Amino acid sequence: MQYPYLLRWVNECLSCHHKGYKPEMPEPEFDNSVVIRAKLRRLLDELALDEDGLCQQCRQAHLPENS
Repeated sequence: MQYPYLLRWVNECLSCHHKGYKPEMPEPEFDNSVVIRAKLRRLLDELALDEDGLCQQCRQAHLPENS
């Protein structure tokens, strides 16, 4: 990645390793950070993780089926 300091705003699912930006990523404050964070939002989708570090799809796949 060209901007390693932005890795703090990237989530990665522990199961499928899909990457996305954290939903709590703040809006940019400075002109050059506007461009960089806008790039991050354009390159990656928002990815919320649960307390176990799983994305929604993996969480649903790991749920036990109710019979």
